[in-house]
Amino acid sequence: MKKRIGVLTFQQSSNYGAIMQAYALNKALNNLGSDCETINYNCSAIARANYVKCSTVKALLKNVYKAWKKYWCTQFVKNNIRLSPAYNKKSIKNSFYDAYVVGSDQIWNPHCTGDDRTYFLDFIQDKQKKYSYAASIGLKGEEALAIIKDHKKLLDDFADVSLREHIDDDRVLELLSTNVRYDIDPVFLLSRNEWKKICGKRCIKDKYIFVYLIGNPVGLEEFAQKLSKETGYKIISSKKSGDFMRHCKPEDFLSWINNAEYIVTNSFHGTALSIIYHKEFYVECTGVSGFNYRVGGLLKLLGLTDRVIEYGCSIDDKKIEYEAVDKMVEDNRRDSMKYLKNIINS
Repeated sequence: MKKRIGVLTFQQSSNYGAIMQAYALNKALNNLGSDCETINYNCSAIARANYVKCSTVKALLKNVYKAWKKYWCTQFVKNNIRLSPAYNKKSIKNSFYDAYVVGSDQIWNPHCTGDDRTYFLDFIQDKQKKYSYAASIGLKGEEALAIIKDHKKLLDDFADVSLREHIDDDRVLELLSTNVRYDIDPVFLLSRNEWKKICGKRCIKDKYIFVYLIGNPVGLEEFAQKLSKETGYKIISSKKSGDFMRHCKPEDFLSWINNAEYIVTNSFHGTALSIIYHKEFYVECTGVSGFNYRVGGLLKLLGLTDRVIEYGCSIDDKKIEYEAVDKMVEDNRRDSMKYLKNIINS
């Protein structure tokens, strides 16, 4: 009989990266022979994050677009991810799986979840059923360590804790008494061909630079304008382009990346999927809120720190040598797949 595994993640989000990593982990676990479904858990903090207050016409229009995008994200999840019945904080105690896996993405970032401790599996008593995969705290240094300290009792009750970002390895090991390891984001568990299978059709005929923005960048848009002027390619912006807003399904998002001549981004998953699709890309790691160590850590892991751009920098047209990058991705993928197999076989 196949082992029943329940994955707790951000399946209700309308963030493309969150949806893609949820899809990838579910598919990878099923590919490995488990009976895996993603737990359809409703986190109130994430539900609230999908909308803004309608105090202006601009805010109203933004909510209309968000509702449209949310609809297509929900459809993608329903059509591509094996889901459990719906659960809330109270009813999830009635769920039953042979093992629970939380991750990936920023499931342990209290600013994302409202410190919902369901993501720490506080409703499960059996330690041998509790695992994380590439969980991200999403905060820097001392802030991240403070989260680990505050949740030490819950984390020590995991059979294995798998993190995505290296924080301060020695101090993490000192703080926690359970097994701690580091794994690559779930999107890398699937091959480029697997990602192309769910990629949408090309959205426009023109050659373009895809600018995928999260939060408040510093010089990213200016760099994209400079790149556009030098290459002659038009800009498709996830924040401003009507073409993007008309083609905003998750499958379209993959297409925008796959068919771009260049990607300019400050997003972790925008970067990760650019790597998977073998695209030429540039990343702004330092924004208004400081250094994005999640993206910086990924670039360091794969030897791609030369893709980082800063305010006012010139364009480096050096091409990415993907043969070397693919080898590093494969080494990390192999190790992470071995960990998932151990969960299934334990």
